[in-house]
Amino acid sequence: MENNLMSIKKNIGVLVLLLVLLSMSAVSAEDVSINANDTYQTPNEIQKDFTSLQTDIDNSQGVFELTYDVKHGDDEIDNYGISITKTTIINGKGHTIDANGHGSIFVVKDSSVTLTLNDLTLINANPVSDSSGIVSNGGAVYFDGSTLIVNNVNFKNNTVYKSGGAIYTTGTCIVDSSVFDGNDVQFRSQNTDNGGAAIYADNGASLLISNSQIINNHKNMVIRDNNVGDLVDGVVVATGYTKISKSYFRNNSGCYGGAVTSLGYTNAGKNQIIIENSVFDANRAFQGAAVNVMGSTFKISGTNFTNNKGVGYGSGNPNVGALLTWYGCEGTISDCNFINNTADNGAAYRLGDDNKGVSSASVDSCTFINNTASNQVVLYMKVEQQVMLFWILKIPYLPITLQKKAVLFIMNIH
Repeated sequence: MENNLMSIKKNIGVLVLLLVLLSMSAVSAEDVSINANDTYQTPNEIQKDFTSLQTDIDNSQGVFELTYDVKHGDDEIDNYGISITKTTIINGKGHTIDANGHGSIFVVKDSSVTLTLNDLTLINANPVSDSSGIVSNGGAVYFDGSTLIVNNVNFKNNTVYKSGGAIYTTGTCIVDSSVFDGNDVQFRSQNTDNGGAAIYADNGASLLISNSQIINNHKNMVIRDNNVGDLVDGVVVATGYTKISKSYFRNNSGCYGGAVTSLGYTNAGKNQIIIENSVFDANRAFQGAAVNVMGSTFKISGTNFTNNKGVGYGSGNPNVGALLTWYGCEGTISDCNFINNTADNGAAYRLGDDNKGVSSASVDSCTFINNTASNQVVLYMKVEQQVMLFWILKIPYLPITLQKKAVLFIMNIH
C-alpha cells in the first residue's frame, strides 16, 4: 500500500513537471509567433561621407536613390558641396545629409540643370569661404540653374554669410510639403537686401511655396534702436513672381519683413506676389512683422495674421505691424483675419509711400480684432456704419478702396 502511494506521488510529480514544461513551451511558442508577425526594421547604421555621395550621384543615370545617411567627414575639404552638373532627381527615402558645419550640401552652377530633391533632411550647412573668398549665398543649396523642385525636404540649422541660409536660387524654385526650421544668415550690419534665412529667390526668380512650414528662422536678432541693431530682410525673400499657398510661418524675425519680403522694386516692371490660405503667427520685425511688400503688385486672400509684432525704432521711424505694402505697390486684400497684432503704427496693416510712386489697395471681407497701435495717427473710414482702421504714411489721401463687405475692427486700440 505504501509503495502504491509512493508511486502515485511520483507520477503526480512527473505530471506536474510535464505540465509546467508544456506551459513554458506554449508561452515561448506564442512569443515567437508574436515576434514573427511584428515588422522588424534593422536600424540604419550605414553612413557615408560627401566624397562617396558625389561619386554615387556622378555615376547615376539621372535618378539617384539614396540608401544611406551622409555626413561631411572631418578629414574632407571644408566647404565641399555636392556639385550637380546634369539634370538629376534625388530620392532621399527619409535619409539625412549632414554638412557637419563644414560647407554647402548641393551646388548647381549650370543654367540648363533641373534638380529635384525628394524626401530628404538637409542639416548643418555652413559655407564660410572658398578659393574666391567668402561664400555669400546658399547655405544648404546654391542653385544657379533652370528649375529647383523640393518635395518633403526638411531644412534645419543651415547658415550662410549673406543670403539664402537654406536655399539661394536664381532659377525657378518650387517647394512643396517642406519644413524650414532654425536657418540663418550672418551678415546684418548693412541694409543690402541681405536675408532669406529660409529661401532667397534672386534676380527675378519665380518662387512657388505650398503646404510648407517656415518656423524659427533668423535667430538671435538684435532689435533696431535708432542706428543700432540688425539690418536684414525676411526669412523668405522674393524678387520675381511669387505664390505662397497653404503654408505656415511662425516665430520668424527680420528687420524689413519678419517672414516674407517682396523686393519688387529691384527688377524692372511690377513683380507680383500672391499669398493665399496661409497663416502668419508670432513673427516680428521693425517694418512688416509678417510681410513687407515693396514695389510689387500683391494679392493676399484667405490668410490669417495673428500675434505678429512690430519691434524696435529706426532713425526717426517707429515700427510697423503685421502687413506693410509700399514703394508704389498696388493690390488687393480679401477674406483675411488680422488678430492680436501689435506695433507703434499700423498694427494690422499699413499702406505707405516713400517717394517711389503712390501705393493703393483694395480691402474686402477682412476682419480686424484686438490689434494695438501704441502711437501716431490713424485714419478711420466708414463703410456701411463700420469703421476700417489703417495707418497712412505721409500722404493722407493715398487711395484705399474699402469694399462693401469690409468688416471692422473689434477692440482695436490706438
